[in-house]
Amino acid sequence: MELRWVLLCISIIIIALVAWHTSRSSFVVILNYVKKLIKREDQLDLFSDDSGQESETEAPDAPEGIVCLHIKAKPGKHFGGQQLLIHLNRAGLHYGDMNIFHYTPANAPKSVFSLASAFEPGTFDIDRMDNFSTEGLALFMQTNDQEHPADALDSLLDIAEELSEKLDGDLLDHRWHMLTEDQVDAYYSALN
Repeated sequence: MELRWVLLCISIIIIALVAWHTSRSSFVVILNYVKKLIKREDQLDLFSDDSGQESETEAPDAPEGIVCLHIKAKPGKHFGGQQLLIHLNRAGLHYGDMNIFHYTPANAPKSVFSLASAFEPGTFDIDRMDNFSTEGLALFMQTNDQEHPADALDSLLDIAEELSEKLDGDLLDHRWHMLTEDQVDAYYSALN
């Protein structure tokens, strides 16, 4: 799939979520971030270069208050729709607004984070999951919209780790690089 569709899909989802949850000034920040992604699409190889090494070209940092993780299928593999439904439901995610999945703990007034396909169209057609497959997932949350941001980040990381293991995928950071302890620490540090 073309990189521009991946970026466009993720961008649309982030814009929609931010527009739904934040003030106008935060929306402008997210919109500017998306513009940077789109401008860089011809320079950015999300996964690797021809040698299998991570690209040295970096994706722009996500706006303050947004944490995004990815789960990428192993080379030559994909995540099937029925497999996804089973593992997403077991992890406590439910299908909902914007045709994506959301994690809402028991007795919580709103979702903590959301999950979308990292590839076009980004959404899921729940009635056609038998025919659905994707090579990657995007999990994202808005930390400044959480009552307890560290607990929310704990949930996001725990469930992302669980899903990457169950789906046999690679857990990646917001730049599509392997998620490291240093990056996890940086996500927590950004909460303060």
